Amino acid sequence: MLKKRRVLSLSIIVISIILFISGCQANVPKESVKEDVSKEEKIVFPTKDIEIIIPLAPGGGFDINARVLAHHLSKHLPRKVNVVVKNIPGGEYRTGINAMLKAKPDGHTLCIFNIPGNVMGQITGDADYDLNKITWLGRISSDIYVGARSIQSSYQTLEEFRKAEMVNAGVVGLASTAGVGLVITADTLGMNVNPVPHGGSSEVLMSALRGDIDWLQYPFDFLMPYIKNNEVIPLLIFSTERNPELPDVPTVAELGYPELAEIVQLHRVMGISPDVPENIVQILRDAFQQTVKDPDFQKDLKTAGYTPTPLSGEETAAVVAQHLEQFAKYKDLILQYR
Repeated sequence: MLKKRRVLSLSIIVISIILFISGCQANVPKESVKEDVSKEEKIVFPTKDIEIIIPLAPGGGFDINARVLAHHLSKHLPRKVNVVVKNIPGGEYRTGINAMLKAKPDGHTLCIFNIPGNVMGQITGDADYDLNKITWLGRISSDIYVGARSIQSSYQTLEEFRKAEMVNAGVVGLASTAGVGLVITADTLGMNVNPVPHGGSSEVLMSALRGDIDWLQYPFDFLMPYIKNNEVIPLLIFSTERNPELPDVPTVAELGYPELAEIVQLHRVMGISPDVPENIVQILRDAFQQTVKDPDFQKDLKTAGYTPTPLSGEETAAVVAQHLEQFAKYKDLILQYR
């Protein structure tokens, strides 16, 4: 009898333990399970090669900046994959930008943007993207502009350009910083221009060397090698202070147009689809910032002729918002050249 009672007591204890454990498992919040899965998912990126879209033809500052970035980005990602570039020119940047937006929003497709150039496409209604909704990873570099003439142009001085009946000027498109800056500069200086579209900056340069265009207005870093070789002649620089490398070239401020120094400037920035999950966005932002601050990256970019001026994703978003507001007043002017 005593033995039966002991067996019964033991059975009750075992059953109680089982019920207790089951109850504990049942009470685990579903959110905790999801959170654990989410934490695990954060590490599984990237899962394949990352592609950087360049919405321009090969050659020029954007192409070079994107390629140098691609070369160094992979070593700062949590999982080692290849980072490749793809040139998708056309539609004044729209073809390439939309290719990025149409790609699967999993963080494996990036795009380099031209600010403030791409701003004007949105302001005039030509663009079918919204820069306010792009998720920004940050800025790679920025640049001041130089206005220069073809060595073969019949116009020699800035005053001759201002008096010319029509000046053929090379642009990638009016949705580029060079294109927008050209139109605003021409209007401000009273110069009549005919914007001649090209597929990329290198094509504009070749047109200038052949004498097909008279005027080109491009970043300082891009033009300096050709200025040093006396292949194009600088006539003004979009700055408030003279540049030590171009001590004889007047600034727009000296000419009486200091506002042009703020307007005609360039930001090479990297963005991704607004639908990319936040945890992946953070991984990409961290990797981007580590890359642009990497001494090896900075050395390679400087060797290529460009000075790194990194900004965070949040700072880049503020720059874009500022330019959208600032350039809205030039909408009617830009529309005259459509």
